[in-house]
Amino acid sequence: TFSFSSCKDWLDVNVNPDYPTNVVASVSSRLPWIQHHYNYGYGAASIRAASITGQITSTTFTGTNGVLPAWNPTITVSTTPYQHWFVGSAANLGDLMTKAEEEQAWHYLGAAYTIRAMGFMMMLDWYGEIPYTESLSSILTPAYSDGKTIFDGCMADLDKALEYFEMTQPTEATALSKGDNWNSGNVEKWKK
Repeated sequence: TFSFSSCKDWLDVNVNPDYPTNVVASVSSRLPWIQHHYNYGYGAASIRAASITGQITSTTFTGTNGVLPAWNPTITVSTTPYQHWFVGSAANLGDLMTKAEEEQAWHYLGAAYTIRAMGFMMMLDWYGEIPYTESLSSILTPAYSDGKTIFDGCMADLDKALEYFEMTQPTEATALSKGDNWNSGNVEKWKK
């Protein structure tokens, strides 16, 4: 018993600064990766949309690009936007929001609510009814929400984003320019 109890304390001694966790990662290190995964999902959805509209009249779907218009989850192209949104971006928004709230980095909260709205609108456009109100929670099988619920929630998120972008951050809060790959911290561009 003694060796097991001391083992836990021994393992908790070091925190590797090069391997951020949800506890120590800064808002400026989170936002670029959330943006990256959203962009990847959006890009995959865009390529697939172009393939669907360009090849919809094709009678044979062969080869790598030929199967893009078909719904076939085993080739992953059908689920890439979903995976990058939920796993890469959305799953990290809560930690970003918590950290931003702690340091009063209001502009990061505005960016997070904006990306949340954009991501769920992309999912609604691609997949229709999806988990929304119970998504990103500890529920293993979240209920699906209808389109109106998702759309209205996204509009409410954009309203919240505007409120946060209008707030003045304290000088000790991390500047949005340190982590924003899209607009270099320009709040006016985010609001547009």
